[in-house]
Amino acid sequence: MRINVRLDTSDVLRYFQKFPSMMADTTEIALTDIGMTAIGHAKQAAPVRTGNLRRSIAYSGRDDFPDLTAGRGVKIPERGERELARIKNVVWIGTNLNYAGVQEKRRGYMQSAVRKITGGYGNQAFEKALKIVLRSNA
Repeated sequence: MRINVRLDTSDVLRYFQKFPSMMADTTEIALTDIGMTAIGHAKQAAPVRTGNLRRSIAYSGRDDFPDLTAGRGVKIPERGERELARIKNVVWIGTNLNYAGVQEKRRGYMQSAVRKITGGYGNQAFEKALKIVLRSNA
């Protein structure tokens, strides 16, 4: 008795060829989700007097990091800049207001936002983003 089996692997090969761009898309979607969620939590926890602090809270990727800290006058040592340049796939949350650091020390609104999104939220965001990318590439 002889049995012939033919496997069509064209879909598998197509996915392997698309894999690098799919992972980049997935990472970008997940980081956006994480950033939006983090600033939502930070804005809810931020003290309000005029609303300027809440409106100034933002997120960004590595390239925009100096814009978030410009108002606070944060100086990154040269060694620190080299280390930051090596970091990939990161979300920074912050504000450019001078008094934001004082409010953070008093209230810890940014720290509370970070605590709320750590502990598995990154994995959830990545899984959700992966499903979106896989559906769009099917």
